[in-house]
Amino acid sequence: MNKIIYCESCGSPNEIDALFCANCGQPLAADQTENVAKEETTYNEAMDAFSVGNFPKALSLLQSITYYKDAQEKIELIKKTKAQLEIESIANEYQQALALKENGQLEQAKASLLALGDYRDAKNQVAQIELLLEQKRKEDEIRTYEQALDAYKSNRLEAALTLFESLGNYRDASEYATLLRSQLQTVHIEKQYAQALQAIATKNYPVARRLLLELNGYKDSAQLLQQVEMEMATKQESEYRDALDSAILASQQATTVAEIEQVLEYLEDIKAPQEDRVFILNRYQELLDLENQTRSKKSKKTKTIVSWVAFVAIILVTVGSFSYYKISEANTLNTAVENARATNSKKFPEMTKETKALLTTMIDSYEGNIDDYTYEVVSQGGAYTIIKYTFNSPDMSKDVLPSSGTRTYKELAITTEK
Repeated sequence: MNKIIYCESCGSPNEIDALFCANCGQPLAADQTENVAKEETTYNEAMDAFSVGNFPKALSLLQSITYYKDAQEKIELIKKTKAQLEIESIANEYQQALALKENGQLEQAKASLLALGDYRDAKNQVAQIELLLEQKRKEDEIRTYEQALDAYKSNRLEAALTLFESLGNYRDASEYATLLRSQLQTVHIEKQYAQALQAIATKNYPVARRLLLELNGYKDSAQLLQQVEMEMATKQESEYRDALDSAILASQQATTVAEIEQVLEYLEDIKAPQEDRVFILNRYQELLDLENQTRSKKSKKTKTIVSWVAFVAIILVTVGSFSYYKISEANTLNTAVENARATNSKKFPEMTKETKALLTTMIDSYEGNIDDYTYEVVSQGGAYTIIKYTFNSPDMSKDVLPSSGTRTYKELAITTEK
């Protein structure tokens, strides 16, 4: 079959080698062979798009070669096919909307039918659904109202309030809601009042005070608030006096300036006024003077010892053998002391690191060695951990702790008595 070209003016078919259109006489394009190849490619692409359902692309391609082969007929076919598929799609959507309606999914059915516009009886279906929705709304209101009344009668006030508020202006729902809000406020205030009374009964005055302040004069809350504040003030004064008495007792038992300084720091913490510190400050001065005197005596003693060193040296030179004996005796004693200390250190009771640290500090203040003593924990708890100490060393000159009485340092007390 000879190849056909189409006139660009009238679209009539002509032989491939024709120079003029046999129908209208217009000259045919000189590059017909190249045009035919392009149109053939376009036509094939359009048919491929049509076969996979891409109707917009197929129509666009065929409309660019309207007079090529049966392009016009294909255009009409595609339009009809597209229209038919659209009708089928709308029909399917319509059936789905009706199914939603039957299943009680009225809002979804209404939205789907509205999207269909004038299709069949879509508008009538929408009107029916709106009637059904209105009927359902009224039924829901009746049911909710009955539930609210039931909750109110059974004293479930918060649940009743929620239900009445959801009804808005339905019947007397708003009046019930107003009434319930007032009742719930009264219930809340009465509950808070009862909590305040309970707090007073258990002497939990800070909580009682907060609750009574919030009650803002309800019943006798103002009078109760005054009582609570008086009790709190009395308790604070009592606690302060107990703390001050403890500080005074600690200052009386103190034997070093460092211990008094600890007491003075405690007074700062409890914000003691200056007049309550007089006794402790006097005790501080006494110990300070005593320590200064002790240091002065030690200084004089040191000078005396230095003076005697030369004399002793001369004597030692003349009595060398006697000196050697004393040195040997001292070494033996030192060895015995070291052995005793090693044994004592293994006999430490189960004390916390903090307690051992306090014990070491206290003994250091007496210029003693912690391992020259053995210890027994007498009691723990309260203001102090109390420890009984016993000197346990062959060298009695090492016993620097007081032989009687009780000494305190921070949370630690040591004693020779149980």
